[in-house]
Amino acid sequence: MAKSGSRKRGPTKKAAPKTAGRATPPQKGAGQPAAGRSTPSQKSSGQPTAGRATPPQKASGQPTAGRTTSAQKSSGQPTAGRTSPSAESRTSAGGTGATVVAERPRPGPRPQRPTPASRNAARQVVPTAPSVLAWAATVGAVLLGTIAFTNEKTWFFGPRATVLMVLAALGLPTLALRAWRSTLAWPARAAIAFLVVAAVSAALSPVPWIGFFGVEEFGTGWLFLLCLAALWALGSELGDSGATLLGRGLVVLGLLNAGATVLEVGSRGWSPLGTFVAHFPGMLFGQGQPTGFADNPVFGVQVMVGGLALLAWRTEERNPWTWWAMTALTGAGVYLSGERFGLIVVVALLVWVLFVRKVRPAITFALAAVGGVVVGVVFEQLVKTVATTQFRSLTTQGGNGLIGPRLRIWNASLHAVAAHPIIGGGPSQADSSTLPYRSTVSVIRDGLFIDVHNFIVEIAVTTGLLGLALFLAWLVPALRSSRGPLLLYAVVVLAGGLIEPFNITSTSLAFLALGAAAVGAVSAVRSDPSPSMGQLPDWTDIAANVTRGVLVVAALFAGIHLMVGNTQLKSGLDNVDPVTLAAASGHLPMWSDAPGAVADTLTYLGTRQKKATYIEAAVKWNQIALSRNPRDAQSLTRLGLDQSILGNVSAAKEALDRSLVYGPDYLRTYIYQISVALQPGDTASAIHWAQKTHRLFNVKKMVPVITCLQQHNGPQFTKAEVDAACSGLLAKVPQG
Repeated sequence: MAKSGSRKRGPTKKAAPKTAGRATPPQKGAGQPAAGRSTPSQKSSGQPTAGRATPPQKASGQPTAGRTTSAQKSSGQPTAGRTSPSAESRTSAGGTGATVVAERPRPGPRPQRPTPASRNAARQVVPTAPSVLAWAATVGAVLLGTIAFTNEKTWFFGPRATVLMVLAALGLPTLALRAWRSTLAWPARAAIAFLVVAAVSAALSPVPWIGFFGVEEFGTGWLFLLCLAALWALGSELGDSGATLLGRGLVVLGLLNAGATVLEVGSRGWSPLGTFVAHFPGMLFGQGQPTGFADNPVFGVQVMVGGLALLAWRTEERNPWTWWAMTALTGAGVYLSGERFGLIVVVALLVWVLFVRKVRPAITFALAAVGGVVVGVVFEQLVKTVATTQFRSLTTQGGNGLIGPRLRIWNASLHAVAAHPIIGGGPSQADSSTLPYRSTVSVIRDGLFIDVHNFIVEIAVTTGLLGLALFLAWLVPALRSSRGPLLLYAVVVLAGGLIEPFNITSTSLAFLALGAAAVGAVSAVRSDPSPSMGQLPDWTDIAANVTRGVLVVAALFAGIHLMVGNTQLKSGLDNVDPVTLAAASGHLPMWSDAPGAVADTLTYLGTRQKKATYIEAAVKWNQIALSRNPRDAQSLTRLGLDQSILGNVSAAKEALDRSLVYGPDYLRTYIYQISVALQPGDTASAIHWAQKTHRLFNVKKMVPVITCLQQHNGPQFTKAEVDAACSGLLAKVPQG
């Protein structure tokens, strides 16, 4: 009998011939249950299960099986090998002798389930060079943030919109393939559904041209939203090496903007440098705040802090001198841009490095980035710039505050969403959607916002709650499926979009980087062995490349058309040439700016040369502008002026009243109201508009006009006497 507490063993196996090496667990014999498992008969009878066999333990002084001792090496004795599974199986089935019992294996770490990222990493054993598509995306990203033509009206919009459309043409086929079958299928499908809702919203909006193409010089309509989705898909096609290349390009772009900012500040203390910078394409010299290669300091600093985020990702305890130089230059540029958002991001990145890279790398990053900021402060004092880096205080008062105007526009946005909750008021029409819910004083003090300065609120206002839901269904999974430094870049730049408008440069670069940071979308699904994902047919490669070629040609044609129109627009304005401006209107049929410029030029020439035919032609061109955008306040104001010159007082007053509905912050409209009221001799109405103008705009030169009108208000004064006494004073009032 077995001793008390001893464990019964299973059926005894005959001893097998001793095989040098490690003993393997006994294998199943013919009709014999495996060791350590119970058969149904054992379970029913209560027979104990055989335990697992253990390998023989090391004896005292006995060499370990399977290893060669020094004595064996010297004597030439063969090394003991491992027992083959087949030999052990045969021994277990019919051998004789003692049973070899295997030791229970020691518990080890549990194997982790392979993820799509690990499968992709396992497949990509040998790093590949960046593809042609990756090079095109990287070069396009740098051009998108720097290119400018001085012979174009805005310098920036035409060439950068062209680059954006070319990049979008490269990414649109990928967007379709991602939505078909890929690890990013659902976010891609949500993006396409969002674009469908936005297109319906644009078509049903009060101004469909603006809904699809956006406001001129901003271009953030439906076409811009399409470009964002295409750039995100393009980024997901670049692969690991392409994403690395893109990251380097974005660092270079941040350095270029930082260097341009430093040059612009330095040129104010050294006139020869100022002459050079003033004629450098892409740098708006003398704007009060340095803009770098952007059209606005807020967008320039977004590009710089994005590059700084990529440098923060590279922070180690020891860094090469190039990293120190790039980080310090970017930090100096961020400070000299005069934007508080940039300094907030520097602090946030420092905290991020502290938590992710620990203390020593955080100290290193602080010495480089904050050191660069200190250098910027010293440099500012050396060149004695006053207006360049005067930081606006965090206050709720005034149009220059950070919080107050945004809170007011966001409050109006809530009312706009409630008024059009399903599909919104149309892309790029947030200004007209929120205007009915803003007071005239607020509009004049804070400005007429083209954008609501928060891209989430902007989407809700312009495409409704349905559009917002689909947009988040695209953006949130895209963020969750992304990793690495480009995700940090996208998050930092998009954080700027929470307090600033959409921009065709910085916002587009953020979505391109977000796509490149996507996990599981580096390679096409055709190389993914997962059967649940399916496979793309081989012909999709050819179809995608052919489609890219066709779309790139179309994008270049549209971009050249746009740049030609903007060039003609600038030339016509500089030379006061209505013929050239009319040609520009033909190249830019989607916007009212060009026909409005024709009307303005004809009004100027007609007034100066006293030709009524010019004024009549100006009326027609104003009507063309209003046919493209019925809510163009400036065209309505020009129309009111032209009608008043022609003597059509009622038509002039109607146009001016409509202008104040869509543009209550346009000072010139109020002054024209005074002139139109004086034409039929309505002095009381003229006094009303003069007092209202002074109260809203605080125009000091309006006080003598009000006094004059009050002194000549009565039946004893004729219209000619009032005009002779007060018209000269009214002409001295600045029209804004």
